[in-house]
Amino acid sequence: MRKVVATSVADLRKRPSHSSELVSQGLMGTEVEILGRNRTGTWLKVALPDGYAGWMRSWYLSVRKPARRNREVLVGAALTFVRERPLETSHGLTDAVMGSRLTAAGAKGSWVRVLLPDGRKGWIRKKDLLLGPRRGEGSAESVVRTARSLLGVQYLWGGKSVKGFDCSGFVQFVFELNGLSLPRDSRDQFRSGSRISWPRGKDRLLAGDLLFFGKKGKAISHVAIYIGSGRMIHCQGQVRMGSVRGGTGLYDASLMRLFRGARRIIFN
Repeated sequence: MRKVVATSVADLRKRPSHSSELVSQGLMGTEVEILGRNRTGTWLKVALPDGYAGWMRSWYLSVRKPARRNREVLVGAALTFVRERPLETSHGLTDAVMGSRLTAAGAKGSWVRVLLPDGRKGWIRKKDLLLGPRRGEGSAESVVRTARSLLGVQYLWGGKSVKGFDCSGFVQFVFELNGLSLPRDSRDQFRSGSRISWPRGKDRLLAGDLLFFGKKGKAISHVAIYIGSGRMIHCQGQVRMGSVRGGTGLYDASLMRLFRGARRIIFN
């Protein structure tokens, strides 16, 4: 059985309890597979499309089928609202975050009528949606552009939305928004793409490459996106800029001492 995330962000927890560890999140419009439920039915065990499994409150989910691909629209604004009527002063039905998937059901001026996963209908500003062909989707340029747009978003363990990211959730989200699939955890992302021999090798870093960090002999514990010119973007405290070159204010020597390797995901 499958259901769809009906709220802007749905928390996925390790156990069926609000006090349990947050392990990931699903965004509005995400289809999940139902694996089980607790005794009262208030929590559902689900698997996200990336295979990550955990527990969600049943109120996050709707039985409505997700949008058909040819009518689906993606929210591009960091945070916006779906409103009852096509007016800024109209009451909000729900918030929607970057990456949320809605169904287009018409338009009026600068507004698009959308169908929410729970069946309600509302209006969202056209400028807050990604409509039509997306320039450079899947390219290093588009990945870097998305990563830059998220600078300043706070760190949240288990977070995978503009309401808070952890390091690997940030990387997965950025690539996912650009049509590129990655595993959820940094240790699994470290096995994606192809290995780059840097800095002790002939390879040079290219924008969109991933940089991995962790104590020697331990699992990978941190990941960053290289954006060119010696700089990287990663989520540590917040989504921030960093540098792989010493002698700059962005350089973190303690982090670079933990460097374990780089991987290339984008080959165009």
